[in-house]
Amino acid sequence: MSMSASILGHNRASVSVPPPSSYLPILPSRLSWVTFPQPSSLLPSDLPPASPAAAHHFFTTDASLAYEHFFADHGPLNIGQVARFCTLLQGKLDDPALRGKHIVYCCSSHNHRRSNSIFLICAYLIIRLRKSAMEAYEPFYGLTPPPAPFRDAAFSICPYSLTVLDSLMGLHKAITLGHYDDAAFDPDHYDAMDRIENGDCTWIVPGKLMAFSGPLEQRREISPGVYTMPASEYAALFKKYGVTAVVRFNKKLYDRQGLVKRGVNHYDMYYEDGANPPEAIAAKFLKACEAEKGGVAVHCKAGLGRTGTNIGNYMMKHYRYTADESIAWCRICRPGSVVGPQQNYMKDYEAKMFRDGDALYKRRQGGERRNSLEGDLSAGGGGGASHSQQSLLLRSHSPVGVPAPGGEGGAAQQPLSSPPRSPEKDALELRNLEKMKKPRVVSTSPVKNRAGRPPAGDRMPAVGRALAGETAGAAAAGGAATYRSTSSRKIGGGGDKGGGGRPRSVGGRRY
Repeated sequence: MSMSASILGHNRASVSVPPPSSYLPILPSRLSWVTFPQPSSLLPSDLPPASPAAAHHFFTTDASLAYEHFFADHGPLNIGQVARFCTLLQGKLDDPALRGKHIVYCCSSHNHRRSNSIFLICAYLIIRLRKSAMEAYEPFYGLTPPPAPFRDAAFSICPYSLTVLDSLMGLHKAITLGHYDDAAFDPDHYDAMDRIENGDCTWIVPGKLMAFSGPLEQRREISPGVYTMPASEYAALFKKYGVTAVVRFNKKLYDRQGLVKRGVNHYDMYYEDGANPPEAIAAKFLKACEAEKGGVAVHCKAGLGRTGTNIGNYMMKHYRYTADESIAWCRICRPGSVVGPQQNYMKDYEAKMFRDGDALYKRRQGGERRNSLEGDLSAGGGGGASHSQQSLLLRSHSPVGVPAPGGEGGAAQQPLSSPPRSPEKDALELRNLEKMKKPRVVSTSPVKNRAGRPPAGDRMPAVGRALAGETAGAAAAGGAATYRSTSSRKIGGGGDKGGGGRPRSVGGRRY
């Protein structure tokens, strides 16, 4: 069966429907995943039509849940999109009209959409079915080619890869530590907080660490009748969210007294945009966060690079996130976080944060928390652990001033963290997995701009094509000029991009 569709006035070629033998089982006889040989976004009109007599029900989210990139980054999708996908898929599984049908989640062969679709369906298994990251990802071990790793929000060559499995480990760690509660999470509220006129705020560690873009002294019109919040107005917002302090890493663009006079503590810790934090500033940030009993709102220019790096240090020290897990969770909450050399810095800083956290909690609690394996998230744990899982045993801590997820005074069950791995982490994990799936050939295509533009015309920077296996060119600057910025929330210049900043667009205008 084949179908054709039209998008933005461009005729689409017929899309072949893969045979059932190519469907990858996720839940036996109930849910599968498959790639369609379609290089651009897969549309609902590309799928076989729904029919009461059909044995399969096909759906896709390529167009409805799409990553909004800065430059060459392509994922993972944010936590609001993850929550919406979980609701969508759960609705299909519970729908009486689909009872007895085999549900097939479909994506295009585009490298980036393929990785994000795998991330979404595995995230569902973690969030709704209480699977560990490794259990959720198990069906995709041996997939050929493996899912394209995620990268930072820059257009220069990225020396640091974050795999789909790394992102799932970060999500699972956050769930187990209570940093994400699917039952309480409101994706509409998340999206509203993210808007520049509402403060562009994102909780990374709810109740403790919030990231936001640097405010300005005066309000600024970003579209007809829509204005940014001046710095002084953030005080009321912070009071609402229980934030008692602000840390500023960028140059002074507002008078801190507007916040201080309204009862918000303020710390200035400037260092160069795109750089790694000097030792003294890294230590000062941790000390300030540990001293504050309320939440701490952190910003640089865009609230991504310097902000995410220092928040990540706190997460490694106090919760024992690995560097990969903390980068992943920061990006799931706030896409674009941690850029360029900041990624390698965090990996190098991980061991020190672990040691410092161990020493701190040993002094304050008279000992270390009980070790526990990453396992079932339901009450009482459950399930055994393989030898390879036991070898990954690590402990996690609760932060200073924040109750442990397991309850007051109790030792909480915490997830394991993966050991340091090479950039080819998937390949190394594959060797250690007891059950391996047979390789499945899935076609790929050159990377093109995914932001709702016609499939004709490759607008992606040359480095993006290099990541997809094409020959890299030298038009990075040109790529930056044509690549769409993420949403309408970020304004201002510069912004932790290491290699020249990124365009900001609001209402079609660039700032």
